Amino acid sequence: MLVPASKEFDTNWQAGLRAFREDHDSARRAYEHALASYRAAHTMERPAFVAQRPASKSGLERYTVTEDTESGARMWSNQQPPPGAWVAASSGAADASRAVTDAERRVHMVRDVHLGSAVALIKKHATATAAADVMGCYKIEDVSAERSYVFVNYGDRYWIRELGLHGGPVRADFSSVIAEWPFADRRHS
Repeated sequence: MLVPASKEFDTNWQAGLRAFREDHDSARRAYEHALASYRAAHTMERPAFVAQRPASKSGLERYTVTEDTESGARMWSNQQPPPGAWVAASSGAADASRAVTDAERRVHMVRDVHLGSAVALIKKHATATAAADVMGCYKIEDVSAERSYVFVNYGDRYWIRELGLHGGPVRADFSSVIAEWPFADRRHS
């Protein structure tokens, strides 16, 4: 899609970028905090298990511990209260694991929401659309603006590039390995 540069588009585009960066940075910090908490909880789980083993072996009743595959909860076969330190540690690790999943989901949601807003803005201001041929080439003729943006989408990759259209045809290559799209999590690209 071709978007002629205009004050309105540039202002809205910059506002969208700022909003994305704020939301994404906040979601990313929450994810990194959740991941650090999970690592700490997981580190605490092993020593608690090792410490409680002698106590469980000395008891008169034997029990087995199984893990529920769906919830991750540990269940004791004799229905007796499980050893306290290990239960607290394993419960903390399970809670921390869920927090990591929720935080990662939020990072993806922020990206998806802002992607939708950016594409809607581009569509609103686009003056021409072209589809690439089998070789990946496209052509847009009779462009009136001297400065324009070209938005390209291929699968789940996106590019937006500003082009100066002074005096004659302009070739733009979008075959680079890294998509040039600001609404992305660069730490996972």
